Amino acid sequence: MLAALTAGVTSLVLVGRASTPPPPPIAYRAAVITASLPLPSDPLVDPTDPGVAAITPLLYRPLLTLGPTTYPVPDLASALSESTDGLRYTLPIRPGLRWSDGRPITAADAEATIAWVESAGFPDPAFAAAWKGVSAAVVGNDLLLTLESPRAALPANLTQLPILPLGGLSPGAVARLAAHPTSPLPTSGPYVVAARRGPDVILAANPHAEPAPHLGRIALNPVTSFGAAAAAFAGGQVNAVLATTAAQSAQLLRHRGAVAHDLLTFSFVDLLFNERTPGLGDSAVRRAIADAVDRAGIVSGAVGGLGVPQAGPIPAGVLWLGAPPSPPAASLADARSALSAAGWEPGTAGVLTKGAVSLSFTLSVADAAPLPAVAQALAGQLAPLGISVRVVEIPARGFLHQVLEPGSFELALAAWNAGPDPDVSQFWASTATPPHGYNVSRGPVDSFLDQDLAMLATVSGKQQRAAAVRQVTLALAQDLPAVFLYTPEESLVVDGPLSDVSVPAVGGPFSGAASWR
Repeated sequence: MLAALTAGVTSLVLVGRASTPPPPPIAYRAAVITASLPLPSDPLVDPTDPGVAAITPLLYRPLLTLGPTTYPVPDLASALSESTDGLRYTLPIRPGLRWSDGRPITAADAEATIAWVESAGFPDPAFAAAWKGVSAAVVGNDLLLTLESPRAALPANLTQLPILPLGGLSPGAVARLAAHPTSPLPTSGPYVVAARRGPDVILAANPHAEPAPHLGRIALNPVTSFGAAAAAFAGGQVNAVLATTAAQSAQLLRHRGAVAHDLLTFSFVDLLFNERTPGLGDSAVRRAIADAVDRAGIVSGAVGGLGVPQAGPIPAGVLWLGAPPSPPAASLADARSALSAAGWEPGTAGVLTKGAVSLSFTLSVADAAPLPAVAQALAGQLAPLGISVRVVEIPARGFLHQVLEPGSFELALAAWNAGPDPDVSQFWASTATPPHGYNVSRGPVDSFLDQDLAMLATVSGKQQRAAAVRQVTLALAQDLPAVFLYTPEESLVVDGPLSDVSVPAVGGPFSGAASWR
């Protein structure tokens, strides 16, 4: 996701009676990276488009939202109550809320939104997977959710679901609306789509928004590359850009007066082992690699400081768990001793060998910055240990389906979006092998890890879940299917005209846009 805002003086001229006042001028112009043009203006049409993800907080609200510590708190719903067996959740809809067209926001809108996500026509199967086995019903103005089995991640999933004005529409009508949108949907967020002018989408303050936004009108100008947004920033046409790498941030900060606001993410980057590769099935080898990796050096070097070293499986962006454990300092001496004790000795060109197996591997990485630089840094850190690593870059578009899921790698450097909940079962449960999840290391089944993951996935309450996180972290440190490296950050770079920018510690930069001045 990439967004850029620009000050402007252009206003739309409406044709009408002479007494009709002209609309207020556009306060800021936002350039938003999109996969294709024109930019859809609601998540009903194309929820997978990065531009839609960027602007959704401007237009729609969820039932729950992420609080300052990223723990779910009420939003459109006034509360969340859970049954003792963890199978039923009740969410009363906050009274008095209205869509931008004045109609009340109801539980029927939430029920219909969930039905659309669960339908066969919904275009994002990965997002829909989180709602499998969830039944929604309306009781008065409450939404009742019934689960087939306890799912502790449900409140966090609710924070990621924008509620759409679909109440009263049949499933067929919703599908037709998504396939052939004729006009922008009413919104619940701080802004409403007022007009389209060429590729631009003009947003006006939602008259029913609570709280009302300070900026009256914003123009969204879709772009298809960071380079286009950066050029506009340098030329003074835009005054805020979201950078996803340190190199992008540095380029923007060359602009006089620019200031960077860093945001944590819910992503993590890890070094994956294919344990069926000769040598990597040896836990001593995996342990030695983990001991030799200098995470802090990678973050300060290849990542350019735009990240946080990560020792366990939970991204640092899940703030309510508290400060994550500090990664251990790299120790080549300990790694060498462990390999020697396991029978690995120097062979040709100093590469360690045992029998017919040598510790020489290919490291597959997507060609998306800064990952190739991270891969080269890892290769450099492992070379003094007697482990030879050859980095192979692969197009990012096919990296998941062509490399990771079929296990067509020896070592792999991968970036994952874990979401705001600490349940990481989809990555490490023995039942989560592709196509049922992303457990791609192909190690032996660990029933104790499965039990710990099941506990994390089902128990509710902060203390119980934090305890389950600790157990999962210990179990993964023992099995070592991967070395967790860092949590990426993003950077919203702004210049002077945006005098008051509220940026959350974690998540999308537009989440606080209603308060911008």
